Amino acid sequence: ELRRARETLDEIEHKKAEEAENRVIVYERARNLENEITTVEAGLKTKTMSLRRNKIALEETEEDRTVAMTLRTKLELQCKEGEENVNMGEANLVKNKREIEELNAKIAEAKEKLKSQVLPVFEDAKE
Repeated sequence: ELRRARETLDEIEHKKAEEAENRVIVYERARNLENEITTVEAGLKTKTMSLRRNKIALEETEEDRTVAMTLRTKLELQCKEGEENVNMGEANLVKNKREIEELNAKIAEAKEKLKSQVLPVFEDAKE
């Protein structure tokens, strides 16, 4: 009976040791999982902050793009207006040259008329 009791006691001790070992393994797994969870949560927090920064940067970039497009449109309009002004200026220059030539021709004609008609009358009246 004593031997049986010892065998039973040995079995109980053996099971107790196995259970203790299993508890240590479970504890280690739980601790590792907790560390992994903490690591994942830290990574999630970092990525969340990065996402927020990227969203803000994207919004700022969109605002800059809108401002740039507005400025580009204004500059294109000013460029077209400038080209139109240059074209009108060139047309006016041609027109003014033509008018000057016409006026010079009229002045020359008037001088000639003065020489041929008025000057002889003036010379005759002077004498």
